[in-house]
This record gives sequence, structure tokens and C-alpha cells, in this order.
Amino acid sequence: MFTCACRHQLGSAKNQVVIPVIGARKASQIEDSLGCLQFPLPAEAIARLNAVSAIEMGFPHDFLQGASVNAILFSDQKDLIENHRK
Repeated sequence: MFTCACRHQLGSAKNQVVIPVIGARKASQIEDSLGCLQFPLPAEAIARLNAVSAIEMGFPHDFLQGASVNAILFSDQKDLIENHRK
């Protein structure tokens, strides 16, 4: 289960750094966890996992995405800020 979840995180992290924390007591557990690097997850599977694990961010995230709030926060200069995550 962890192997699939870890693979999902690695496969769906677009332009993000993902550092999985692996807790193991035995070498066999580490080998099992690192197994997520040995197989690809099809795009269809990643899309399905993203769909079922999606959450609504709610307040304050939704509020901060509003056009009027962005105009106040960024003085209409938001488009000039380089977003390294895109």
C-alpha cells in the first residue's frame, strides 16, 4: 500500500519537490518502500487517485484566490511575479 501511495505522490508532483519520509526497522521494509521507484503508475491511475483524494481548500485559500484580494495584495502586479512552480 505504501509503495503505491509513494509512487502516486512521486508521479503526480508536477514541478514540485517530493521527499518521502520512510520509517522502517528492517532492511526488507526499506527495500519494499523503495519499490515505488521500480514501476510507473499509468496516467489514468494517477488521474483516478487525484480525483478521489482531492479536497476543497476552503478558507483562507479560496478567499486569497479572489481577484479583488489579489489586486489589493499585489497592486495588480501579480502577473509580473515569476512562479517557479508552473
